[in-house]
Amino acid sequence: MKRIPKYLLILLTTFFFGLTAASIWLFYNQKFSLPPAQPKTVNSAENPLAEVETESVETEDEFHTPLDNVWLKDQKISYNGYTITNKCSGTEADDDCKLKISKNGKTLETFESSRNYWLQYGFFNFLGKDDKQLIVHTYSGGAHCCYDYTIYDLKPNFRTIYDSTKFDGAVGDSLIPVDIDSDGIFEFQQDVMAFDYAAPGGHATSTFPPAVFAYNQKKGRYDFANKLFPNYVLDELKKNLAGHDKWVKECAKYGTIITQEELHEISVRETFLYLTYAGKEKEGWEYFNENYNFEFRGKFRKDFEEEFSKDATYRSIYSQ
Repeated sequence: MKRIPKYLLILLTTFFFGLTAASIWLFYNQKFSLPPAQPKTVNSAENPLAEVETESVETEDEFHTPLDNVWLKDQKISYNGYTITNKCSGTEADDDCKLKISKNGKTLETFESSRNYWLQYGFFNFLGKDDKQLIVHTYSGGAHCCYDYTIYDLKPNFRTIYDSTKFDGAVGDSLIPVDIDSDGIFEFQQDVMAFDYAAPGGHATSTFPPAVFAYNQKKGRYDFANKLFPNYVLDELKKNLAGHDKWVKECAKYGTIITQEELHEISVRETFLYLTYAGKEKEGWEYFNENYNFEFRGKFRKDFEEEFSKDATYRSIYSQ
């Protein structure tokens, strides 16, 4: 499946989570004073490294993500003694593809995909070092899933510093690098997938709170970090709520009329979940009890509590 329709759906979904009533907006700003975060978000990446040796290959399809300009179109690249090849052997140009990472003739990792544009690799300086890290992006196919990212540090030894596959689909969507604390070492976010389809309107009206990750110097890997950056999570909420008007206009272009009641339900549900994933669970439930007066109140309360107990991002915030 080509990815453009999915990204349009994600864009529309993001705008959908808007503020529906002035009273809710007033409540939110009065009760929660949130200094806006000013992170450095990556929209385009630096040039890949000067010393690479490449064998170029044309691709007819693009896999669009926030790391667009990081992904290399090269079939073979060498860097710091490592060789990365990404070749397809099927009858079609993009069939039966394999990405291989090797050094000194020894294969270190392999990735396989049935589509070339479902398998991407590139370099990005996540850790603020002289040398960049290798990032591999895979997509397994499907309408609303299944993005995975693996990040490798190459010096002094080859090691995995992030692998989203270990979360078994609990974390998904695009990986967005953000230097939240402006220290030169990038944090990043993906989305909590626990509440996909947990909405009256299905996937299109679902809420996806951010799963924030930060580099743990002691462990030498990226770990959950919502607990460290609550203001960032709440700032993301405010951005979503502010997209209300734009989303309504976009929907109208396609003949979809969003009622005020629908928007009200979404904004209350989203505010509750973002508060919870910012470490403000008590305030979140108070907000939910006071404002969520819709048909699915009882069901959602039960469903949310059940999903919280299983979700890795939630447990990283509230486990002792």
